[in-house]
Amino acid sequence: MPERTSQEQENRLNAALAELSAAIISPWTTFDAVYQLVLEKARWITDSEHGFVSSIEPQSGAHISNTLTQMRRQGCTVTSGLYALPQEPHHTYAGLWGHSLNIRAAFFTNQPLTHPAAKGLPAGHLQLNNYLAVPAMFGDQLLGQIALANSPRDYTEKDLARVERLAALYALVLHNRRQEEKLRSGEERLRFALEGSGDGIWDWDITRDEVYFSPRWKNMLGYAEDECSDSVAEWKERTHPEDRSAVREEMNRCLEGATQKFVSEHRVRCKNGQYKWILDRGRIVARDEGGAPLRIVGTYTDIDELRRMQQALRESEARFRALVMQSSDAVILVDVETHEIVEVNHCFEKLLGYRLPTDQPLAAEALVADSPANIQKHFDTAYQNGVLPRAMRSFRTKDGGRRQMERTASLIRLGRRDYLIVTLRDVTEEQKWQQVLQNDLAFAGKVQVALLPVLPETDDFTIQTLFRPNSFVSGDLYHLDWQAETRVLRGCLIDVTGHGLATAIQTAAVNVLLHAASALNLSVEEQLNWLNWRVPRYFAESAFAAAIAFEIDFSAGEMRYAAAGITDFLLNGDHVQAPGLFLGLKEYETFPARVVPFGPGDTVCFMTDGFSDYLTQEDLWRQTHARDVCRMFARDVFPEALPDDATAICVTARG
Repeated sequence: MPERTSQEQENRLNAALAELSAAIISPWTTFDAVYQLVLEKARWITDSEHGFVSSIEPQSGAHISNTLTQMRRQGCTVTSGLYALPQEPHHTYAGLWGHSLNIRAAFFTNQPLTHPAAKGLPAGHLQLNNYLAVPAMFGDQLLGQIALANSPRDYTEKDLARVERLAALYALVLHNRRQEEKLRSGEERLRFALEGSGDGIWDWDITRDEVYFSPRWKNMLGYAEDECSDSVAEWKERTHPEDRSAVREEMNRCLEGATQKFVSEHRVRCKNGQYKWILDRGRIVARDEGGAPLRIVGTYTDIDELRRMQQALRESEARFRALVMQSSDAVILVDVETHEIVEVNHCFEKLLGYRLPTDQPLAAEALVADSPANIQKHFDTAYQNGVLPRAMRSFRTKDGGRRQMERTASLIRLGRRDYLIVTLRDVTEEQKWQQVLQNDLAFAGKVQVALLPVLPETDDFTIQTLFRPNSFVSGDLYHLDWQAETRVLRGCLIDVTGHGLATAIQTAAVNVLLHAASALNLSVEEQLNWLNWRVPRYFAESAFAAAIAFEIDFSAGEMRYAAAGITDFLLNGDHVQAPGLFLGLKEYETFPARVVPFGPGDTVCFMTDGFSDYLTQEDLWRQTHARDVCRMFARDVFPEALPDDATAICVTARG
């Protein structure tokens, strides 16, 4: 839960005090209503889930919990015995619940189970996460208690101070009601209850057309006590011109008996000439024998900052609604408890065909193509984590069709209810194109395999080749040319960057170049020079290729090779490193050839980095013989998911 600013918390407290003050003005407000209102406001200003408001029975000293939050709905099975806590022999109260009564001081704890006063929870009681209690004191007299629990955040000293202010007013109410028979008039009861609440008081004697303003009333508008007259005309003239008609109409309704009390929110001019929003409330406290009003008493509550906040909130909501309604994605608001969709934007209506309120009630279960159990799991996840991660989901359209949507969601709280704001991006067409692309890639991969050369059996050598793409399309390819007349095997292994359709096109172009180079009967170094000069025109700007060209002369018993980025191969049991710059990076690069003996029984294995990186990662170079690579592949020694395309050519000279 985002923390409120100190000003927001103070505004909440002032509003709570004002509402409680107004409620207790009336002699018809019951004790039960006061208890419930105190508990409601105490929970509101501290974000508490549970709590109770109690009073001390004057004769027995018993601690009576007059009202409790509704915990049974959440599984609480504590019996009604908890509503009364008798005093112990030493006039103390048991457990954490009685601690503030015993010490006659407010306290809070965010670790209630380990607090020194804790004596465990009654069987069936809900879990206690944190606890705050403030005794209601009038002077030295203990009158009751406000106790709160299970705020989603830790309680603080500021929470304690705010509840103490509320408890002071609550204690005043308790004392006031107990002294009710001793007070002489409704006017005395009103002023006694409002003392210290921060509200200004006005008292209009209708028969004399005179009005009394309390010092706080005057101070609220910036006046000293002797700077503001008690003129009724001046009182009315301070009201903002645009509000006077509505204020006059509401006052007349009260005076004529159409309503029991006068309530108005309007602007009043201050001493500095600026206008301030106030909540003006009053009640007729005296009538003549015919029922005509003689006196009306009321209060001023400063709600200027609250109105500014409300206006800012309305403007923010208007901007947010405009953004949502103009969004190119579908946006819906879903009630977490009922799963009802309560609001949608235009894009949602266009994509799925539902319109609100025409198609209400519309539940998530009717919209999402999934089982109710899975849908509930998603709601539970969102409630627990505050978000739903991006995921693909199928949604039903009003006409019975289906659309594939990329869904994200965030949990928000509006008023006292939790909602999911869900954003849906239509990916139906995108998925169709992705499938077409995958089909094209799969076909391109088959073409690549079909273009790989296959050599006939010979008496001079055996050859094994491995071709293992990391995806649909491989960036690897090789070319082999056996010249039986001269007993020379020529070949080239190439690794082009990438795995997509562009790579397939690039490898096809390189394959053509390899055939052309082979036809020119170039040496290995000339072959790489020739390719290096031509491949850039077929590559994307950031693409390049690694290669190794070789030529095995079985008559001479030697092998020539030149490397361009494929830097590692196996010659029998030796790990050979062959430096060389990649093809396509430097136009006039040269690739010098090296010559090594290659006779009967010798084996060479050229490989791309899918294999060589694995051997390096597992530190297997010194343990691996060239002839073992193909055998390892055949026995599934290599993991199924190699880090890259893996291609190998293994040649063994017959003896």
